Amino acid sequence: MKGTVVSTWVNTMKEIYGKAAVASAMKEVGWESDKIIGPLDDIDDNAAKELVSAVARKIGKSADAVWREIGRNNIKTFHKWFPSYFERKSLKGFLMMMDDVHSQMTRLIKGARPPRIYAKELGSDGLEIKYVSRRGMYDYFLGLLEGAAEFFNEKLDIREVSRGTEPDGSNGMTVDIKFAKAVNKTKTYGLNRVLTLGILRNIPLRTGLYSGLITMAAGLIMGLPMTEYLTLGIVAFAVPFVVSLIANKPMGLLTEEISRLGDLDMEDDISVVTGDMYEKAFSKLKTAKENLRREVIFMKGGTDDMTNFTGDFSGVAGDMNRVSAEISTAVEDVAHGAVSQATETSDAVNMLDDNINSLKDCGG
Repeated sequence: MKGTVVSTWVNTMKEIYGKAAVASAMKEVGWESDKIIGPLDDIDDNAAKELVSAVARKIGKSADAVWREIGRNNIKTFHKWFPSYFERKSLKGFLMMMDDVHSQMTRLIKGARPPRIYAKELGSDGLEIKYVSRRGMYDYFLGLLEGAAEFFNEKLDIREVSRGTEPDGSNGMTVDIKFAKAVNKTKTYGLNRVLTLGILRNIPLRTGLYSGLITMAAGLIMGLPMTEYLTLGIVAFAVPFVVSLIANKPMGLLTEEISRLGDLDMEDDISVVTGDMYEKAFSKLKTAKENLRREVIFMKGGTDDMTNFTGDFSGVAGDMNRVSAEISTAVEDVAHGAVSQATETSDAVNMLDDNINSLKDCGG
């Protein structure tokens, strides 16, 4: 796994359990106590898990409990790193976009393998979330859910539905989440539903039919001959039907535009001239597309910048590693040369000392 995440775990444990306990655990698993974990470092999964287990032994807790506490507290760190992801009005909205966030991280950080988090709505106050990861860090995932609930100041009822191995060998867990209050609002127009009679969903048809039936009933009450009230009924049906059909013609185009917007197809703007509410609706839709287009361009630009920065940073890190290796080699060469020079100097001094002693003996 990438050093970005591992470093947050280490820092979180230091904040929760103290630097001394974490430093001691790092020594126990063969890490330097002052080890600096770079964001692009590749850390072995088992090595990271061994460190957490060592910390758990130091503080007298189970590894599962420590992972859960790390998850609860890591939300604060993620908020510092990616504040824009937390700009949601509700916890439900935040959880619904988590898989997209992880997918973006995968693109930004080469070699990152974040888990998948599939969310499905269960009514206005519930979610089903499936967590899929090769690492199977279930307690860490549950801790993240609890930390997110605390961050958004919402209460959650989390019920584990299942856990096990996926067809591709990954580990999966499914949980049902119940929110204390409904998030999505549903506005029901009861009279509209009654008028459909369960089958009359076409507005022009419904308008004409009721108009015709009411006119025929009025003619019958007034004692008009059958041919007259039937004729009036047909006219009363046809006129509103045709007028409504013409008036609602832009609805098909409006539906197409909304579908295109859902597919993030915002290239073309369409304006309509009707002189009624549809003209106003298309104008508002056009403004919404312009605002959304600016946000998407800004977001993509930021993503491109981050991607380029990550690539540049990776290149710099590689260059630094090579320079460090070269410096290390140079230091070793200098040290070897110094040792050789010291030996040669010592031999020369000994030889000179011998010559001096020989001269003394000759003079004597």
